[in-house]
Amino acid sequence: MKYPETPLNPKLLSVMQKMKEIGLGPVDVTTADLSYARAELEKQYAYLNEEPFQVSKVQTLTMNFEDESINIRLYLPDTPYESSTFGIYLHGGGWTFGNEQTHDGIARAFCKSSQLPVASIGYTLAPSKKFPFQNRQIADTLEYLTQVFQEQFGLTQDSIKFIFIGDSAGANLALATYQDYLTDSIRSRMIGMILYYGVYSGDTNSESWKRIGDGRYGLSAKAMSWYWHQYLDKIEQIDLHQTSPLLSNEPSLPPMLLIVGNLDPLLDDTLMFAEKLKRLNIAHQVIVLEGYPHGFLRFCNQVDSVYDIIKESSLAMQQMAKGVFS
Repeated sequence: MKYPETPLNPKLLSVMQKMKEIGLGPVDVTTADLSYARAELEKQYAYLNEEPFQVSKVQTLTMNFEDESINIRLYLPDTPYESSTFGIYLHGGGWTFGNEQTHDGIARAFCKSSQLPVASIGYTLAPSKKFPFQNRQIADTLEYLTQVFQEQFGLTQDSIKFIFIGDSAGANLALATYQDYLTDSIRSRMIGMILYYGVYSGDTNSESWKRIGDGRYGLSAKAMSWYWHQYLDKIEQIDLHQTSPLLSNEPSLPPMLLIVGNLDPLLDDTLMFAEKLKRLNIAHQVIVLEGYPHGFLRFCNQVDSVYDIIKESSLAMQQMAKGVFS
């Protein structure tokens, strides 16, 4: 099914224009110095996170994996904790940008709207570490969090359930990590995924890429190629099912909610992945939003309709926690 190009959401456009006016416009990652681009992104997110949603408590945990130390932020909801289900948030940023601080506002929004604890993993970025380091690191982090949740909340290991929340490259990491890197114990307790505008293949020849992959709405095919080259040791790895989940034959995926905007060149990635889930008879829902580009979650503090989308996906999280999502 083709989705026609529609005008950009006016409130979203207004925020983007204001940011550009105050010197917080987009950076061309393909030409900018990496440290400069990261600093500019941090400025953008600092602006977007000025008035974040409030939650009951935020804890910072630190763990080591091989030669890297990473931070994990655990967000606790306002209501008394009555569930043993935890959201595990993997941020976007082309595997190369972002951390638990830049995406603080998004993680808070999911915690507040779902009323479930959410752990945001500040995984090691490419290109200092390349595939599959991040997948193995995330898998090890879930083992660590299982121990933390047992001790902190008095839960048994078998009672602890997880829901992956991922956007863009984070959605890719969620799927790939589930399919190939989790232990059987963790896999059996991953009860759902909430995936926003994910990178599910390395193919930029789809109709949506051809139509709007020129960067007019932010993400371009040129930038996507640059991200892949940062993440992969050899570009030929782009055709592995561990990096392109669309190529996987994994038959036992958990229930999923897939969300993407019609102004996102990754639109067809989501639609093709939804077709795959249908063929595999995996419980899933897919939502295509008119007027939304790639990366819209970062505006959740400024644009009410973006937070409304998060609330809708948080309802799906609650249904997954209760085993009634379909």
